[in-house]
Amino acid sequence: MKVVQIGNHFFPCIGGIEKIMLDLCNQLNKKNIQTSVICLNTCANSSKKLEFEEKVNGINVKRLDYLDLRLYKIAPEVLNQVKDFDVLHVHGLG
Repeated sequence: MKVVQIGNHFFPCIGGIEKIMLDLCNQLNKKNIQTSVICLNTCANSSKKLEFEEKVNGINVKRLDYLDLRLYKIAPEVLNQVKDFDVLHVHGLG
């Protein structure tokens, strides 16, 4: 089974949802469930772009460009990135 965690931010960004996503990925990987993360390519309140693709503690992470509408961040590319996953776990819909 392949699971992807989708959220606005992930490590090295620090916050509650980021920590939960990291913990979930680590626990699922211990159970031999392949887990990945898809998120935006910046941390909150930062304009510095992060790497498109990297591994964090063995977790595949992809960071996408997005359209910033202030309250909503839209990353259409996410639809192309999730095709091979069995479960999509979305964090923080807003």
